[in-house]
Amino acid sequence: MNNHMELVNGLRVITRFYDAQRRAVCRRVGISQMEFDILVFLHNNPGRDTARDIVALRGLPKSNVSQAVEVLMGKGLLARSQDAEDRRRVRLSLTEAAGQLMPQLLEAQQTFWEQAFRDFSPQDAECFAALYGRIVKNLSEKGGNGNE
Repeated sequence: MNNHMELVNGLRVITRFYDAQRRAVCRRVGISQMEFDILVFLHNNPGRDTARDIVALRGLPKSNVSQAVEVLMGKGLLARSQDAEDRRRVRLSLTEAAGQLMPQLLEAQQTFWEQAFRDFSPQDAECFAALYGRIVKNLSEKGGNGNE
């Protein structure tokens, strides 16, 4: 990589392709991209089932997550319950209706991964993951979490 613009433009290409995959399925099933992110997050992260978890781990704005959770509940795709040990904590869970949507949502993710890594060997993919993890760690240590 010769300069920072190659990195920035590469990240834009990745983001645009992933967004296009999400947009297509969102239109088909009648949900927003934020709603997609929340449903897929809850499916892919068992035990990380609070709005706070979504905000912290996905880096999404709290107000947007709260609003999308309400919409998903109204659509019958999410349920909430109080934590048995801490009544202040509200747990979110996918409903049966959400479970029926998940194959389509996960297919969009899978299409992204297959295209992004189509000519990677397993070793290449592992190397990329390790290097990417180091980049994220380096930038996170410098306060590069986007929340300044």
